[in-house]
Amino acid sequence: MKTRVISGTCFVILMAGFFLLREFVSPLCFTGLIFFFSICGGIETSRAISQKTGAVASYACLILSIISVPVYMWLSVLFESSMAYLVFITISLLVFIFIVIYTYLSGAEENSAIVGGLCSLYPSVFMLSFVYLNDVEGRLGFIALLLVFVIASLTDTFAYFVGSTLKGKKLCPKLSPKKTWSGAIGGLFGGILGAILIYFIFNDSLTQFSWWQFIIIGFIGAILDQVGDLFESFIKRFAGIKDMGKIMPGHGGVMDRLDGVMFVSFAVAVALIIML
Repeated sequence: MKTRVISGTCFVILMAGFFLLREFVSPLCFTGLIFFFSICGGIETSRAISQKTGAVASYACLILSIISVPVYMWLSVLFESSMAYLVFITISLLVFIFIVIYTYLSGAEENSAIVGGLCSLYPSVFMLSFVYLNDVEGRLGFIALLLVFVIASLTDTFAYFVGSTLKGKKLCPKLSPKKTWSGAIGGLFGGILGAILIYFIFNDSLTQFSWWQFIIIGFIGAILDQVGDLFESFIKRFAGIKDMGKIMPGHGGVMDRLDGVMFVSFAVAVALIIML
């Protein structure tokens, strides 16, 4: 327990430090951190699925995770950042289709082919959401990144306290025995509360948005935060492992720590592309 607390504290300090570097030195500092996380996450995921989905899906996951940030940065020179992000997502979806078809035709079971395809997008597309938000010009980029972590943190906090207090029916016992429906609903309120707090704290910089848009972002972000956590649990159960890695003692790997946050970043990134 002590190791877990120390590891979690170090991770928070690391993220806070790179937030400060982003603000006072260069946004590239935060991009570099996400690039590192993307590579680590790709290694962890590719190792986890290699025995179940085959080498092609495993290598696709690893390669996309390594090239995602450099390719996005190259595309952002040719297009605006939102278009560069959408182009990479399109490329990733084509890879997903190829992996599913190839793996299935190679004799793998249908579920292994689909999981292999999904993991080829994971974590590259979701990690890249951070990079896109980091590229948003002006104060909005900082607010968007802060929004991601506030939604994810309050979703997890409310889900834990409400779930442990009210208990009740299990949400998905095969994947996460401790999660309950009451906790999931509590998490939704936490995510919405986090989004509203960010909106009213930074209201002067968010004049082009409405409060109800942030409620929707908080609601969807809270859902995806919990979906991301369950998806990570599904991959680990599918691969027959406890943790995705060992880089953070007590927490496991990068993917064990950023599973839900990545999905929230994707929700916020898509929301900004739609609203801007």
